[in-house]
Formats: sequence, C-alpha cells, structure tokens
Amino acid sequence: MIITNHVLTGAVVGAMAPSVPAAVAAGVASHFALDAVPHFGVPDRYFMRLAVPDGLVGLAAIAVVAARTPADRRGRVLAGIVGACLPDMDKPSRQFFGRSPFPALLDDYWTTGTRASSTSRCAGSRSSCARPRSPSLPWFAASAVPRVAVMDLVALESRARDLLPQGVYDYYAGGAEAEVTLGEAGSAWQARRLRPRMLRDVSSVSTATTLLGTAVSMPIGVAPWALQGMAHPEGESATARGAADAGALMTVPTTATVPLEEVAKASDGPKWFQLYRVRDGAYTDELVLRAADAGYRALVMTVDLPVLGRRLRDLVNEFVLPDDIRLANHPPTDSLGERTLDGALGTIASTWTFDDVGHFAALTSMPVVVKGVLRDDDARQCVDAGAAAVWVSTHGGRQADPVVSSASALPAVVGTVGEDVEVYVDGGLRRGSDVLGALALGARAVFLGRPVIWGLATGGADGVRDVLVELTESLRLTMALCGVTDVRDVPPDLVT
Repeated sequence: MIITNHVLTGAVVGAMAPSVPAAVAAGVASHFALDAVPHFGVPDRYFMRLAVPDGLVGLAAIAVVAARTPADRRGRVLAGIVGACLPDMDKPSRQFFGRSPFPALLDDYWTTGTRASSTSRCAGSRSSCARPRSPSLPWFAASAVPRVAVMDLVALESRARDLLPQGVYDYYAGGAEAEVTLGEAGSAWQARRLRPRMLRDVSSVSTATTLLGTAVSMPIGVAPWALQGMAHPEGESATARGAADAGALMTVPTTATVPLEEVAKASDGPKWFQLYRVRDGAYTDELVLRAADAGYRALVMTVDLPVLGRRLRDLVNEFVLPDDIRLANHPPTDSLGERTLDGALGTIASTWTFDDVGHFAALTSMPVVVKGVLRDDDARQCVDAGAAAVWVSTHGGRQADPVVSSASALPAVVGTVGEDVEVYVDGGLRRGSDVLGALALGARAVFLGRPVIWGLATGGADGVRDVLVELTESLRLTMALCGVTDVRDVPPDLVT
C-alpha cells in the first residue's frame, strides 16, 4: 500500500530528526526515495485502484503511530508524516485549485519525474511530456495534466485530440469517403494469427536491421506525413530528432513545414526524402537534387495521389492551412487559394508513369522507393523500371476508398518482387504482433504514421521517440514469445 508506506516511513524519519522542520524535510525526501523504487513492473493505474482503501489504512496508521509515540517526539513524527504525504497533494492542488502550492519543487514531478517514468519511458525536460507553453496560458498549464502512457495509443490519440484544433485533428485522423479503408487497416493485421515456435533460445533478441544498406536499430520507420508544423511548433525537425534518438529511419515529406535542408541538419539519423511532383518537372528535379545534396539516402516516390482523395472531414470543416503554416519545399506564393487543402496540394501534378521511376533512378545516386503500390503486377513494373524497393501502402486510407488493406496486399507483392528488392508496408500497425506478422509475410520493415503524429503533438521529439521505442519493445517481447531471435530471419510460417 503506497500511502501507508509513506506514512510509516515518514514517521520513522521524523522520529529520528532533530527538529520539526528537519522532520518535514526528511519526510519529503523519504517520499521521493520510495517512489524511486519500481512498482515491480506494475503500472500506477493498478495501484490507483487501491487509493481509497490505502488512504483509510494510512489514516489508521497515523492514529496508531500518534497514540503510541512518546509526547516529546510526537510533533516530529507527525511532521515527518506530513512531509512524506506533502508531494501527493501537488496533483490534486493543480486539478482543483489551478496551481501547485510548491511549483518550484514539484513542477515536473507529475509530468516527467518519478511518477511519470513508472508508466512510460518519457523522462527529462518538460518538453518531453507537454507541448511548449503558449504565452496565452497560465504558468501552470503545461504541467497540470499527467502524461498518458505512450503505448496506450488510444489514450495518446485522445490527448492529442484535446491539444489540437478540431480541424487539424480531423486532417490527421481522417480518411477518404466513408473511411472503410481506414477502419479496416488495423483489423486486417489483427485477423492474422501467430504460430509461436517453442524450445528456442531467446536469451538474446535483436531488432537491428538494414534498409537499403542503412543500419537502423529497429524495422520500424517514420512514414511521411504532411504539415507536421500543425502538430508541434518545431514540426519535422522535432520528428527527425525523435526518430534519431530511437535509432529509426525517417521519411521526410515534400509537404513539410520545414525546408528539407533544415530537417536534414536537425539530427544525425538516417533520412529518406518523399517526393511529389510539384509544379513542373524542372522544379521537381531540383527538389531531388537538393535532397541528394542534403544527404538523404533514398528517394521515395509517392504514386497513389494522381488527384487528391475526397476527405469528407476536411470538407465539412472547410479546412484551411493555419496562417503560420507554409509548405516549405513548394515554390513561394501569395495566393490565398493555396491556403485551402485543394489549393495547396493542387500544385502536385498527376502525370507520373513508370518511365518516371527510371528518370529519378538515373538523376542521382539515391535509390528509388515506390510508395503506394497495392498490386503485384504494378510492383513488378516498378522494379523493372528501376525501383530499388516497393512500399505497400493505402496512403493511410486517404485516397481511393474502399481498397484492399495493406495487410492483404503485402503477400502478393512479396511473392512477385520480394526476391529482387526490399518490400515495406504501412497502414494500421499498432502492436509488436502486427509488426512481427508483417515481417513474417515478407516485409523488410514497417512504417508508422498516425501514432507518430500523436507522439509529436503530445510530447515533441521525445514523444516521437517514445512511440518508436515502446513499439520496438513490444516487438521484442513478441519475438521472444514466438521463438524468434532476429528480425532479419522471421520464418514465413510464423503467421497464418
């Protein structure tokens, strides 16, 4: 019982203190010392269910201790108890009175300190747990709400939804038409079943791999997604730092809010550049050359957006780009029409063919990855045209709808080109079991979109890192349970 332990510990250190003030200080110190002890791997939310009976036992303990303590020590003992329980008054004070009675001491306690680290990997500066404070908010607002556990992705998305304007949230979360493809993405992975192998030595499990020759610590990368500056002031630069801290590869979008050169400099982590045709062929070629000069290691051609999908949430919201958001890699414009989504993305031309794959493969030394393939015959033509890898994707369910899920399309694509090139996949992967299933089906790696968005919106670079690291830990655990020791050697018969 956590409260009872604080009471009894406070009583002990208070009795040994030379004075009442010293007893209070010793009690506070004992509180943090106890909270530094792991709860045997049990999340705080389970302990919180015992809060009422724990509190009653704690009150009984105070009464017993007070009654049995000699009069000359009773003041110090009670002072020690008060000190030990004092930090637990911080969170209720913030919630009910709008501020903490001692912000200098405990401003980070509930957001980034001991209590937060018992349920997530987030630790360090406040920026790892909350968005930067807005000048319009009171001083206590950024640390008034405890963090959610990162791998509770439903809660993470809910927190992001609370932080983001409704139109921005819907832009990230929504799909096209009736959102059938979006709704089926996750369930398609969950419909598959793992077939664990037993009696294997899993004392050492490796998630390290290579993507087109680049070493990464996990087979999980960051998918390209537009307008990241709407989720966090630092936009793609924060995502780049978070991905690098996790040891993951990031795909930087053409539709970024930070110039591609600045994103490249934001971290030392490996990056690919995702390409749309912008304006005309000459400007698009210039983007590719800029990416090569900036050190990007591959070019990702997104080919499933000949025209913009019909996204009903954006239409209902009459979504327009916020005033402070610009498409940093697009030609400068003062056109008010380009504040709308159709206007901003309408600069993307729709004239790509398989010949363009060969064109970009020859333009620089960067290998070309073709993203947005759902058919095995298209995959074969991409490879024959010069693609070094194929990326199975439904564009997050934001283009044609309904279409076949990525989980369903992956096996045929792998069966056709998997012996010749690397194959990647995205769409609906939320658990380590989903990732392991994709690897068993032949994917070299998977890529995440929306979970990374929610991590960025709620925690900046550290939020991105936490999502990637915790999903990798989920993958590592599932691998051990299934008798798999290396992500580069996942047997096809592991999934059905």
